[in-house]
Amino acid sequence: MLPFRLEFGLTHGATLSPMKPASLLLTAILGLIFLPVVLSAAELTPALLAGKWIATFESNRSQQITVTYVFKAQGGKLTGTASSAFTGEGELSDIKLDKDNIAFTENFTFDGTPLRFLYTGKLNGEELQLKRVGPGINVEQAGVAKRVKEEAPAAPLEPVPAPTPAK
Repeated sequence: MLPFRLEFGLTHGATLSPMKPASLLLTAILGLIFLPVVLSAAELTPALLAGKWIATFESNRSQQITVTYVFKAQGGKLTGTASSAFTGEGELSDIKLDKDNIAFTENFTFDGTPLRFLYTGKLNGEELQLKRVGPGINVEQAGVAKRVKEEAPAAPLEPVPAPTPAK
């Protein structure tokens, strides 16, 4: 038995039995196998983000604003667009991914003036928790973007054979 001290504000004496070499080896091997899987599951990649997302934000006038984002993965990089009734369609730029975090800029033109929203966010399952600041917004707006599941195109209709004439 190895002496071991645990501290919880007060010192208590405790003993732990050492691990057997076979158990230690098995634990190390399993750790090496599953650690990359766990770490990669939390990694946000362009391919994982690609697709259509719809977010809802509350304006500083308590109005619901719906924004549609379309992210495209091209050669390991992301490009995209954003559109809403307020801003029209704009380009996304400066898209940065770091583990499960994202940051990007929405560029748009309003009454002939180029403007932009700055976004930060975090992937949480099939949702992006987003925060944005932009022109005329005195506080940070928070919103949730949900992935739009693309439906598979309908199968083409097969031609119906013409009836054969009766003899």
